[in-house]
Amino acid sequence: MPTKPQTSKEYFTILTILHSALLIVQALFAAVAFYMISGGQLPSSVELNNILKIIAPVLVFAGLLGSSLLSKVQLKSIKQKPALKDKLKDYRSVLLLKWALLETPSMFSVVCFLLTGNYFISAWLHY
Repeated sequence: MPTKPQTSKEYFTILTILHSALLIVQALFAAVAFYMISGGQLPSSVELNNILKIIAPVLVFAGLLGSSLLSKVQLKSIKQKPALKDKLKDYRSVLLLKWALLETPSMFSVVCFLLTGNYFISAWLHY
């Protein structure tokens, strides 16, 4: 069975679906965490609160800065490639890396919130 080449519309539709799925997973995890903490289902750790109040914002800013700088550098190198097929493949890789660098601090902040019950830490989810 011959395969047909992927159109640009299909390519960007897949990227949109992937990005949406990553965001939905983060939102669901945060919603479950808020539900569990507000219902008093998890004990909070006061000992971790002080250190995680510092680590969470630092990780968020590092994720933002790293994703921005890394994607800019990689996009410059993609522009040099002659074939569109290679550019699109590398562009997808850049986006996945960028999204991972942004998702990591978000998930870390939710876990910190689960451990401490501190709503200040969960405020870093809204970057």
